[in-house]
Amino acid sequence: DRKQSLAHLYLAGELDREGKLDAAVPQYMIFLEQAAKAPPEDQVPASNIILVALRLAQCQQKTGHPAEAVESYGLAQKIAAQVGLPKLESLASVGEATVEAAQKKVPQALGLYQHALTLDRAVDDRQSEAADWYTYALFLRSAGFPSRVIYPCLVRAEFLMQSFKDPTDLSNVKLLRQAAENQLAAEAPGLERNPQGALEDALHLRAP
Repeated sequence: DRKQSLAHLYLAGELDREGKLDAAVPQYMIFLEQAAKAPPEDQVPASNIILVALRLAQCQQKTGHPAEAVESYGLAQKIAAQVGLPKLESLASVGEATVEAAQKKVPQALGLYQHALTLDRAVDDRQSEAADWYTYALFLRSAGFPSRVIYPCLVRAEFLMQSFKDPTDLSNVKLLRQAAENQLAAEAPGLERNPQGALEDALHLRAP
């Protein structure tokens, strides 16, 4: 019965939980294909489709299929933008950025991280913004960007995380911020007192 698309989703979820990601991928894909063709009365909520596309992308990423993962993350971003779900759009953007960064595609990853951070700030999602500034700083460091660009990102992430009850990455952020501060020496205090200009610069960086 081709109308029973949820059966494919449940099977995908069970295979996923068992760690059988290669087997889960085609089941997720069948569900998404059927959801796209469903008549109006049987349409799946957009948020559910986005979450399934994100999980599919993660499975594809873990099983060594980066091109397919990028496509799935892109689908999630597109739908989220169309229906006005910026938090999910940001999540998909960061997911795609991690895939591109792992492939050393710095310009693509740079734009995706910046887009996610812009969305986080627009909806005042402080938790996502904190995590994304930290992830962005790690990416910039691995891509060879200078400490004066990385440092404000860590300052912002640390500032946001301090207001959370259980900030999981706060200790790591502090260590990295201190390392960047040591490299900057006399330049660091000025950036810490007024990081806004440097943060804007970080959001408009271009790959060398």
